Amino acid sequence: MGAYVSSENCAAKYGTTVNCTVDLSKDNTTARYLGDVGLGEFPGDPDIADASSAWWSAKNIFGVVNRLTREEKALKNWQISIAGIIEALIVTCSDQQVFTGGAYAITLRYAKACSVSAYHYNIVANILLVTCATHLMAVTVARHYWQHPYLGVLRITVTTLVFVITGSLLSNQGSGSLGFPTQVPPITEQYSLMLLPAACFQTGDFMLDNEVKKAFKSGSAEAFFTGQIHGWTNYLIMFMFYIIAVCVSLGRVIRRGMGHNGKRKKFMAWLKRVVPFFFRIKRFFYAIFGLYLVAGIAISAWTVAIAAMIQRSNNRNPENDPSTFGQLVPLLLMSLTVFTFLQIISERINARNKRNKRLEYAALRHRRGSGHSRSDSRSPSPSSRTRYSTISVVGVGHDGTHVESDHQQLTVPWWASGS
Repeated sequence: MGAYVSSENCAAKYGTTVNCTVDLSKDNTTARYLGDVGLGEFPGDPDIADASSAWWSAKNIFGVVNRLTREEKALKNWQISIAGIIEALIVTCSDQQVFTGGAYAITLRYAKACSVSAYHYNIVANILLVTCATHLMAVTVARHYWQHPYLGVLRITVTTLVFVITGSLLSNQGSGSLGFPTQVPPITEQYSLMLLPAACFQTGDFMLDNEVKKAFKSGSAEAFFTGQIHGWTNYLIMFMFYIIAVCVSLGRVIRRGMGHNGKRKKFMAWLKRVVPFFFRIKRFFYAIFGLYLVAGIAISAWTVAIAAMIQRSNNRNPENDPSTFGQLVPLLLMSLTVFTFLQIISERINARNKRNKRLEYAALRHRRGSGHSRSDSRSPSPSSRTRYSTISVVGVGHDGTHVESDHQQLTVPWWASGS
């Protein structure tokens, strides 16, 4: 997304002439016109999400609600824990931002490809950076990311596409001979090329692979961390860590399969025979995993911290207009996280109450069955019987030797009780 856009392509493919002229004053200290924008006339763009956010948001709302319905039904055996609730909220935020990020990217590529300013282009690129940080956090910390395999594959596929789209948008900022303006100008600056259309600074070529090669061939750590593109270093580190996180999450799924009879247990048994040394130093791997969690959270937090670029004027942000369609839909969509939180709490409480009631009912059935039971020499000890030997509905006792019906007792062997 965002690739193949330039002033030439806008004129040839979309019939839109992009004005990239800079009309300076006589003393060259101020700009009278930057493209079609006069001095002091730069318009805000609170509707940057445009109409495409409607479709994506509607899809997100229904998709997340359906997902929560399926997942919460499957997770009723969870115990109430702060960690489980936080993980579920992080995954929900990640799911929301997949679709809102997609809406921004589609708008930037099609609806406003030739008209969006470099300033607003930077804003969308930074929003997508924060989105990638949320996805990385979800894959890193969520223990039940692969609770439903098909849903996990869908999440990973869409999230990977968002990472590629973000890289494409960021890499376009490195194209063109003018140099894409990505830094907020100082307050003393009289004009900034950031107010020109973003298409003026792009060549229309796909630059992602070139920028990746350029970053890794920089030759020094300083050059790697101080490139032309704002946030490019964060993106590369996040993307590499994201690949590692996906592999680690798959490894956790395989390891948890040791408690079930299946292919995962057989694979772990084979691995234990091949490399038994790794299983003797489990604490070392636990420590590495702890560092991995800390690193993932730190990278995500670092990206969010450097993504902000809008500076307030008189303690106000001129881009903030919640009444516009482009911002109102994402704001309302954020409230879905609150509903998710309340639903998770409710599901956990209901699950615990049902579990307690089942235990109380089982104890009551045990007491009633024991009161009517009669010992038998052929009856095995209670510890040797299964927990299914109690059929209190038809009057068979827990010690399982008789059936009561119309005040008559019919003696039956314990194995005939259905145990």
